Amino acid sequence: MRKSVLWTTIGFGILGIISFVIYLALDLSGIYDARMVGYLCWFGYIVLVWLPILCEWLLKVKFNFVIIVSFEIFLVATLIVGTQWGVYGLFKPLDKIVHFASGILIAFIAYELFSLSKINKVNMFWLFFIVFSVSMMCGGVWEIWEFTFDGLLGNDSQNAGDLVGRAALFDTMWDLICDFFGSILGGIFVLLMEKKKQKVEKE
Repeated sequence: MRKSVLWTTIGFGILGIISFVIYLALDLSGIYDARMVGYLCWFGYIVLVWLPILCEWLLKVKFNFVIIVSFEIFLVATLIVGTQWGVYGLFKPLDKIVHFASGILIAFIAYELFSLSKINKVNMFWLFFIVFSVSMMCGGVWEIWEFTFDGLLGNDSQNAGDLVGRAALFDTMWDLICDFFGSILGGIFVLLMEKKKQKVEKE
C-alpha cells in the first residue's frame, strides 16, 4: 500500500466527515434547509472515496497518483459541492463542466487499466475506441442511475420538472453531449500519452 495514496484517501475522507458535521449542524439548527439527497450523496461519497485503496489492496491495481487525486477532487465537486450543498442549482454550468471533466477522467482511468492489463498492445484507432467507449458507457450508466434515483425518491436531478417532449430531455442530452466531447478529448490525450510512451520504449 502506497503511503501517498493512503494519506490522500484519509484526507479526502476527513473532508467528507467535516462536510457532514457542518451539514447536520446547519440542518438541526434550521439555518440550512438540508435535503435527504444531500445525506445520501454524502454516504455515496464516503463509500467511493475509498475506491483507490480498495483497488490497490484487493485488485492489486496501482493507478497513477495524479489520477487518484483527480478522482477524489471529482467526488468532492459532484457529491459534496454540487449535490450535498446544492451548488448545481446555484451555478448551472457546474453540472456540464463536471460531465465534461468526467469524460476526460474516465478515459484516463480506462487507459490506466488497459496499460496494466496483460494484453495492452493495440493500434491507435482501437486504443481510442476502447477508452472513448468506456468513458461514454460510464456517462450513460450515470444517467440511468439519476433516472432511477429520481423515480425512487421523487427527486429531479435531471431537471425535467413540468417540461414535456424535447424540452424534458434537454438536461440529460446536454449531459451526454458534454460526456461525449470530454471522452473525445480524453481519448486524444490518451493517444498522445501512448505515442510518447512508445517513443521512449523504442529509445
